[in-house]
Amino acid sequence: MNFSSVQDLAAKNFLFSNNSPQKMFIQTLASFHPKQALITSPNKKFYFDAAPSIFDREKASNSYISTSNVFSDFYNATYRLIAFYIFLLLFTGKILDLANRGTKLIIIAGLIAKVYCVACGSGSFSYQNILCLSYCPTGYLQNTGTNACDLNTLLALTINLDNKIILDQRGGVLVGNSITNTYPTYDANDPYPVKSRGYYFTSNSYLAYPFMLAPTFSIAVWLKALSEGIVLVKHIPSYQWILEISSGYPTLSLLMSDSLTTISVAGSSNVLNGWSFVSFDGYINPDGTTTISSYIDGSFLQSFTTATALYMQDSVSGNVYIGNDFIGFTGFIWNMRVYCLNNHYLDEWRTPGCTSPCTKCPADLSCPSDCPLDKYIDGSSCKDCKTSCNKGCVSSATCNLCLTKECATCTAFSGTDSCLTCITNAVSDGSGGCACDTYAFWISLTQSCERCDVLCQNCLKTTYFECSFCRFSRLIWSFDNRNQFIIFSVF
Repeated sequence: MNFSSVQDLAAKNFLFSNNSPQKMFIQTLASFHPKQALITSPNKKFYFDAAPSIFDREKASNSYISTSNVFSDFYNATYRLIAFYIFLLLFTGKILDLANRGTKLIIIAGLIAKVYCVACGSGSFSYQNILCLSYCPTGYLQNTGTNACDLNTLLALTINLDNKIILDQRGGVLVGNSITNTYPTYDANDPYPVKSRGYYFTSNSYLAYPFMLAPTFSIAVWLKALSEGIVLVKHIPSYQWILEISSGYPTLSLLMSDSLTTISVAGSSNVLNGWSFVSFDGYINPDGTTTISSYIDGSFLQSFTTATALYMQDSVSGNVYIGNDFIGFTGFIWNMRVYCLNNHYLDEWRTPGCTSPCTKCPADLSCPSDCPLDKYIDGSSCKDCKTSCNKGCVSSATCNLCLTKECATCTAFSGTDSCLTCITNAVSDGSGGCACDTYAFWISLTQSCERCDVLCQNCLKTTYFECSFCRFSRLIWSFDNRNQFIIFSVF
């Protein structure tokens, strides 16, 4: 409070005089919280001595309550109302929590108008001028010059699984439990790449990424859940936050900043057995409380607001898991986004304009297929894979997922660099796939490139019959429209 007016000056003298009943009242308030002494300083503001929390999860600093020039007269009813609010808030611990993290409370006409960070102590960082955090969340940079978390990117986590055949690690995201395997070598925790459906997750499939969720956020995922279970989770080892399918409904649960309170908000629409766009939005309100809202297919479902000033406080250590290694959901994930700010829960939702036959789709207007894992897409139909193809297929002839059947390892279903290596007797075809070399011919029965006869340079079959060209300067004798015999040498 700035003591600029005669009334404010009188208020200052009244408040801080030795015999002031207000000072005695404030000292009495402090006695209710011996851990949190209230300092009556004649410095324009009420300051609280902010001690670190018992969990040492935040660095404390001085915080204060500003009256925003409300006290034109300390004797009026407004002051008594404000004083009563302060008493109640202190007694219930609401301000105690705010003070522990260096937060300013603006009170106007006896009501909390806004909460924001005043200054952060050494080793802590101001987050959106609201909180002081020991570490900045993923997507923010720790600015040691200003002791602030500077927004570095809107998207803290981007997962696009369409057209990918990656089983090791890309962009810091670990697929399964190994960073060295490539398709078609799966480890026990790998999800299965499936053409035009993203990745298929079994109950123990997962992706992992070092991650710290911001207190304000949006989470959005395109998925086709076939069973209940975990979709997204952070545990170290106790749960920090979790997105799961429970009784068919997507549910987000968060451990709050007091390390005791867990809040949950669920969608009220069943998402099993069909493609759905599931999103959640979280933000801190002006009074310091946190609101979490749920959405399915772009429609608001429900929200929950904490009763006291709490925020989502994630741990800086540990990975976030997409799927889970012990109780994960079963189904497909097309893409996932985690944003550093709220109000981005609809960024990946589109309708109309989608590729046929979809009427709802991601932002790129693609159309995830409804075909199950054991079928491949043939035009507008779903066709059966071979019974031996328990991880999907792209044709009835083979279980190989690569762009061409001669690829040995690959990273995508299509693209100029999708094939990493070719099978024996095959070479790159120059457009992302592989083909049998000029001395070999494809055999469907063995799914291999077999060598031509030694006398053939290029052949139509795997014997010297039906050679296309001869080796060793021999010539072909064509008989009955068939290149049957190599009859002589030019030497």
